[in-house]
Formats: sequence, structure tokens, C-alpha cells
Amino acid sequence: MIRIRLLMMAVLLTSVGRTLADNLTVANVTVNAGETKDVAIVLNNPSNQYAAFQFDLVLPEGVSIAKNAKGKLIASLDDERKDDHSLTVTDVGGGTYRFLSFSLTNAEFYGTDGALVNITLEVETDAANGTNTAIIKQQVFTKVSGDQSKWADVTFSIEVKSGGNVPPVDPPVDSGDDELKLEPVNITAGETSLMSIVLNNPTHQYTAFQFDLVLPEGVGIAKNAKGKLLAELNDGRKDDHSLTVMDVGGGIYRFLSFSLTNAEFSDTDGALVDVTLQADEGTEGVKTATIKSQVFTELSGTQYKWADIPFQITVSAPAVPVTVTAKSYTRMYGEANPTFEYTSEGAALNGQPEISCEATATSPVGTYPIVVKKGSVTNSNDTYVNGTLTITKAPLKIIAKDYTIKQGEALPTFEATYEGFKNNETEAVLTKLPTFTTVATSASAPAIYDITVSGAEAENYEISYVKGKLTITEADPVTITAKSYTIEYGDGIPKFEFSSEGAPLNGIPSITCEATKASPAGTYPIVISKGSVTNYNDTYVNGTLTITKAPLNAKAGTYSKKQGEDNPAFELTYDGFKNNETEAVLTEKPTATTTATKESAPGEYEITVSGGEAQNYELSYTYGVLTVTEADPVIVTAMSYTREYGDPNPTFEFTSEGAALSGTPEISCEATEKSSVGTYTIVIKKGSVENYNDTYVNGTLTITKAPLNVIALKDAREQYEENPKIFTITYSGWKLDDDESVLTKIPIATTTATKDSPVGEYPIVVSGGEAQNYELIYHNSSLIVTVPAGIGTLSVDHPVDVYNVQGRKVRSNATTLKGLPEGVYIVNGRKVVVK
Repeated sequence: MIRIRLLMMAVLLTSVGRTLADNLTVANVTVNAGETKDVAIVLNNPSNQYAAFQFDLVLPEGVSIAKNAKGKLIASLDDERKDDHSLTVTDVGGGTYRFLSFSLTNAEFYGTDGALVNITLEVETDAANGTNTAIIKQQVFTKVSGDQSKWADVTFSIEVKSGGNVPPVDPPVDSGDDELKLEPVNITAGETSLMSIVLNNPTHQYTAFQFDLVLPEGVGIAKNAKGKLLAELNDGRKDDHSLTVMDVGGGIYRFLSFSLTNAEFSDTDGALVDVTLQADEGTEGVKTATIKSQVFTELSGTQYKWADIPFQITVSAPAVPVTVTAKSYTRMYGEANPTFEYTSEGAALNGQPEISCEATATSPVGTYPIVVKKGSVTNSNDTYVNGTLTITKAPLKIIAKDYTIKQGEALPTFEATYEGFKNNETEAVLTKLPTFTTVATSASAPAIYDITVSGAEAENYEISYVKGKLTITEADPVTITAKSYTIEYGDGIPKFEFSSEGAPLNGIPSITCEATKASPAGTYPIVISKGSVTNYNDTYVNGTLTITKAPLNAKAGTYSKKQGEDNPAFELTYDGFKNNETEAVLTEKPTATTTATKESAPGEYEITVSGGEAQNYELSYTYGVLTVTEADPVIVTAMSYTREYGDPNPTFEFTSEGAALSGTPEISCEATEKSSVGTYTIVIKKGSVENYNDTYVNGTLTITKAPLNVIALKDAREQYEENPKIFTITYSGWKLDDDESVLTKIPIATTTATKDSPVGEYPIVVSGGEAQNYELIYHNSSLIVTVPAGIGTLSVDHPVDVYNVQGRKVRSNATTLKGLPEGVYIVNGRKVVVK
């Protein structure tokens, strides 16, 4: 199978503080079915150095990482980048390969650009032609400090073409005027010299070449500190080309260069390859070297083989040595540097050396190298010996200031003036500040006392002192007030200060506050007390520390769903927590809401954030977006029903049309067994339905009146008795716990019988009742009039007439009375005798 080296590129993004300069770069891959390609994953990291990384490589179907004869995945760290690092590659299934690399010594990867991981991709023989996408994802790069950068996914294409090798094309005999050219090389034994191999190609443009450089004994290509041969393509000619140089033994070095993008070398004349040659000591003389086995290839694949090119290498004996020594000097701190000079011995010095010293007028006391370098000196065997600049301390006088205080005041904070500072410096440069002492105290009698200054130290000054004077006079009252402060929750507690008015303050008051960095928002007294104050007439006024709420932003993210799906669970991120706190400190967590519902039409809906509360934070909100896409409609219709008052509701059912119904709708009706006659809406709602474009059509429950039997009971009386005032009525058919109190109009029972009606049976007719929830059905009865139980004799001495006897009408010619006890009654002023 053909193996071709490919540069894989990927883009790297950090999770916080995105560093655009650091990245992985990827080129698209083209490979024939049944073949392999070598891939180099290149890290470009000019901004940061990394000690470890991990990522997943997801390959399309039919493409995999090849294995060697022992079944091991062919993947390794590039020798030019790794530094005591290991690499583990695991096939985790589904076309995904997990890469993990780290160093047990916390070493960083070499350099800031170049191949990081080399792998070999393999395409199945029957893989379909076409372009597929591969992904580098889950990227995490870690610094020695432990800081991690998580980078976004990167996609690149893998184009699979039909397999088959292209037979080599026989090169033409003539390549025109194209050739390689070299100038004779001069080199000093034991040293190195840069040699340029020039390509002159006015006739053709080339994309690749190879040749062998045969060097004489004692001459070779120099190596860098890592053992790499010092040979590289000239920046002015290459265009996305790589160069490989191999020492194949016997003084032969093989050069191979090509472009993964099939680019052609820039221009048609100029240096192509720069090589650093090195001659061994004792190999002086003129020697012959040769460039042979030259093959240059065009973009078309046409190859040109050129004739060998011999050239001369002259190795010269080392030159006579010369030693250049910088003179040494001494000066005081803060003064300008002297003019630096040098001496030389040995061979005559050709040219002028360069002399410099990092010390300036502001450099501290100490010794500094006076560096002498080649400059314009042309001697080839030259040695340079640095000199020394010694900077000594400058004199500094510290003069204690004079003070006047009143008796009982605290001694003042003694200060001094300075004479001798250099470079506009102040006492801030002292490594130890001076101390001031006096035998006087706040209680000392009025007098003049010495203020002695001592103990100062400075890196760059020799210090002397001048005493000051303290004059003590009589004392005055002083008021000491603690200053008030306002801070945000979570900020450090400020350094409490105070002010005083009245007499000068002797001593320092004590200032305390119970608040700490973790104290909740509120006001706290800043308590000021005597402390070391020795004033005799001192008053203390407390201050206030006001802790305000810290700003905290709650941010909603971006979400999407289909119409009819439940809204996703909105999550909030926070910016601004103090003291390593989390949302657990919120007394009420903010909620993320949106006007979008399961049934909302497609579109973008704002996710609003509100409602959060915290004792120590002032919340602000950043809204998010919910995108709703379309769905299929379904219509769900509640069925309608009819029942009598007092009966239980039927089991409500529904029908649906349109999209298949997912879930069960909720059906409810406010009507109960006790609901009055009428029509009630059977409300159908979403319930557990998960359809996202659902319409609901309500039904109707019609409640009709229940039948109620109204029954008049039979009654009886004797002739000449009055009818009962109310005939007894009973009911049959009440629902629930109803009784006649629910009647809006009470039915009545009447009869045609009167007091004088003859003995017989008379109908009792029921009518006139009304009820909201009942249909009244009347059942009539009868009144039985019977013969009176007792007989009396009526005697009258007046004309025939009708008289009222004990509420009964009696005719004067009547011979019987019912129910009256014997006696004499006065009727209309006349006597009526009942016997």
C-alpha cells in the first residue's frame, strides 16, 4: 500500500479567555480506497505551553486508524515535539479513537509550532467513493499550572477515491536550462559555515525534489542541541513544502522535499536549501564534494534526472587568537555610567568591539558585568572577557522633624526629611525605615525633648542622622471619629481609619467591627475606643460599615424544541458569586420562563429570568432564546351527554382526528350531582397529550329536571266541621339530601267540600308547586265527611233565621247540632238551648 504523509489541522479554543493564537490546523484528506495515508496532527501554540492533552478523533464509516503487524494502532508522538511524554490511543467504538498524552515530569511540548501526533489512516477496499466528514472533539489542553483549555469541535473532510497506483512516468532526457548551482565553500577547521544550494529553473516549475549530498571525510552537516541536522528549505523559495534530510552513512546525506498541497517552489532563481557544514579540526585543505542522484518533479508527475555536480570545500587552519578585555570601573549609586573602554592582546584587532552594561543610574548597589561582544571585529579567532562595574552606596542624611504637642496628647508620629536621595527616589526605597525615640511621654511636663532617629537601612545609601526636637505644651480636648465606609458583599473589609478634631491626638484609638468578608449585607457599627490614646479629654464617635449587595447576573441559555414538546428545563449560569458561593445561597432562586408553551407556534421566544432573591446579591438578568419549530395538527373533541339532576356525571370520553394522538387529554366539568338543571361545558384540555399542534373542542353536559311525586294524603272530618287549614302532602323522588325547602313555590292541596257539605267523599287536589331542579308529578287524594258524633235540640223563640252558634251556622228550624255541649247559648241576643 502507498503511504503519503499528510498534515492534519484543527482549531483550538480555550474555555475561558479564548486564545486565538493557539490552535490545531487541519487540511482535508484525499485517499484511495484500499490504501493508507500518514497524518501528522500539528499544534501551533505561540501563546501558551502545554504539558498534556486529550481529544477524540471520530472517523467516518470505512475509515480507521491502521494497525501494525502486532495489532497495535499506528499512532505516536512526533519526536520533534515530545519531551518525556507518553501517548495512549484507545478505540472506544463507533469510529471514535481517544487520544491521551501527559508527562510524569510535567515537561512541556517542545517548540511553538509543528507536528504533535503522527497517525496512519486506512480506508477499506470496498469503501464508497465520496467525501465524508471527520471530527476532532472533546479537546482539552493542560498547562503545568493545571489550567485547562477546552476547545470547540473541528471538522475536516476525507475524500475517498478509487484505488490503484499510477505507473511512474519516464522522465524526458532534456530539462532545458534548469540546474542546481553551488559556490565554493570556505570553512575554518573546528567551525561551521552556511552553504546555500541554489535552484535556477527558468524552464520548468517543480513541486518536489530529491538528491544526495556526498561530503569529503572530516566534513559533515552540523546538528543542533537536539541532534537534528541543520538543513532547511529557504523561506524565499518554499511554498507549503516539507524537507527531510537523512544521514545514510559514508558521508552521504539524502535530501527529500515535497508539498502536501502540490505547491510549486516560488520564483525561478535563488537559494533552495540552506545547509550548515562543520569541519573537524586537523582537516585543512581543498576537498571535493558532490551533489548526485538528482530528481526534480513537476506538478504533472514528470520527473527530471540531472547530472552530478562536484564543488570544492576549502578547510582553513584556525586564525591567530586575540583577546579583548573590557576595563572595570567603580562609581557611586545614582551617578551616570563612565565611558566604557577595553584592551586587547594577541593578534592585531580588526574592527571595533561592542561594549554594554545593563546598569543605569537607577541600578542598585552591586557588581554588574561590562559585556564586550564582537561588534564590527572581523578576527575569526577572537575571545572576549567582560569587565565589572561596581556601584557603591551614596551618602543619605536623615533629619528628624521638630514637633510641638500639648501635655496629655499622644506623641506624634515622628517623621524625617532626607538629604541625598538619587534618581528622584523617596523613603519608599528604604529596606528598613528609620525609628524615632524620645524620653518624653504624653504625661511629660512641658519642656523641650530630643527626638533621636536611627535604625534605617537602604540597599543603595550610607545613612547618617540629625536629631529633632519635641516641644510639649499644655493639653486641649479632642474628638475622635471613626470614618464610615460602604463596600459590596464579598469584598475585603477596608482598613478602618479615623479623624480627630480639637487637640492633636496622642496615641492610636482601637477600631473594631464585627463584620467580615463573609458578613451579609447590612449595617455594622465601626466601634472606636481608647486604644493607646493618652489624651485626657477624649470623646469617641463610632462609624458605620454599610455592606451593600454585590451584583450577580443570572443568564439563561439558548434552547430549541418542536412545537408540542414540553419546554426544556431551563438552566441558569451565574456571574458574580463571592466567597466561592454558589446558587445554594439564594433565598429564592430565579426562574427562567417563556411565553412559549407546548402548543406555541413556531418562532423564537424570549426566555426571561426573574424572581431571584438573595440576602447578599443584587440580581440582574440576561435573557435567553427558545426556538420552536413546526408540528402536525390534531383535533381532540369532547363528547356531549344528558343526565337528570342528582345523578352522577357519566364517564366523559373524547374523539380525535388528524395526527395520531400521543397521550390522554384531561376532561372536566364543573357540574356535580348537586349542580342545578342547565347546560354545562365539558372542558377538554391537554392533559398528558404530547402532540405539539393540538386543538381542543369542548362538549356539553345537559342536566334535566328529576321527577318528584307530590302526594296528598287522605283526610276525614265530621259534617259541619271546618275543613283542615292545611291538607297533609308527602313527597317521593327527592335527590341527594333535598327536601321541600328546595321548592321555589310550595304546592297546595284544596277541596270542593265546605262545612255544610253533606256526608260523603270529596277530592283533595294538589297543584301550584314549583322547583328549579324537579319536574312535579301530582297525586290527588280525598276528604271523607262523616255524620257528627253528638245531637242537641235547638229551641228558639224568634223567627226562622240562620244563627252562629259557637262558630257554626245553624238555622232556627234545625233540630240537631253537632259537638256542642248541653247548655244555654246567647245567639244574636237570644237564648239558644242545646239539650
